[in-house]
Amino acid sequence: TYFTASGAQDYSAAAHWTVVLNQQVLHQYEQFVQSTIGAECGLVDLATFNFMNLAHGTIRDNGLSDQDIFYVNLGRDFISVAISQKHDLMFFRSRALDSASDRWQQALEEIHPAMLYYVDKLGGQTLARAFVHSEENAEQLSTEVEKQFGVQSSTLKLEPYSGHRYDTSNSITLDPFVPLAGLLITRKVEF
Repeated sequence: TYFTASGAQDYSAAAHWTVVLNQQVLHQYEQFVQSTIGAECGLVDLATFNFMNLAHGTIRDNGLSDQDIFYVNLGRDFISVAISQKHDLMFFRSRALDSASDRWQQALEEIHPAMLYYVDKLGGQTLARAFVHSEENAEQLSTEVEKQFGVQSSTLKLEPYSGHRYDTSNSITLDPFVPLAGLLITRKVEF
């Protein structure tokens, strides 16, 4: 949901807000919320948040806006999973991957409890789609998500947006998409 300068909800998506906080201030805020209402605050890292934004067009075009969506973002050294229900982000988890273990297995081990949380805690019935982004073997991970968890799965790639194969060795096709690619692989930065 977007907000106007006065704080009212703005569904035209014309306003975007970015907040930069000192790490100590953020921790104080999180502790305050935890002690006041017993809820844990969380941040969605930039890579996953932008991945979710990239999926928005597909969600809209396929009439999935009022459905429950699952997201998997597997980076080189992290995995993030998120669940949205009818436009609202309801679950997010991100963790570093253990370099000594198989990335693929760690990804599936992170997806499974998120799926259980969706059913048990969020009262979810059916996920309309899972979107998978991975730097390597995205198609295989998408197929495995579909097979193990019974949800239609799609990979998200930059190619449809560039009209060309997204090739990091070719600066002609790379240059216009450096900002988007950077956002997809950026991690949360703490100061």
